[in-house]
Amino acid sequence: MVLMLLGTVSQIAVADNTNIIERGQSVDKVIPLMKECGYKETVLLQWLSADKDTEVMAWVVGEGVMIVGFSAKNRKVLGLTYYSHDEREKAVSTRFCFQVTEFNPKTQEMKIKLSQKVPDPNSAPAPQVQH
Repeated sequence: MVLMLLGTVSQIAVADNTNIIERGQSVDKVIPLMKECGYKETVLLQWLSADKDTEVMAWVVGEGVMIVGFSAKNRKVLGLTYYSHDEREKAVSTRFCFQVTEFNPKTQEMKIKLSQKVPDPNSAPAPQVQH
């Protein structure tokens, strides 16, 4: 299952920074870039933030969802998360949640940071955000 996911979305870094989405950028650059690349915006209610200072947007990417958390005040990207799960029923399905450091929506290439713990999206308030 993990091999299928990694085959869908590459982890290779790219040299062309004009299409790279990463922490610190304006979400106002991210939105048109995602639209231009044909990604459909979606809503994941379990990822909505209770924090008034943080907003969340999400797009369907490959077999998962790219979640972008950003500051409501200055609209800068605070963090990116890639979330996916297999097609089995919820009780037995496997969920994948990766902290993304860079994403190129034109090539679907991303850099991910692996962590020890995979959060349960049913109890997680928002994507992992670094301040």
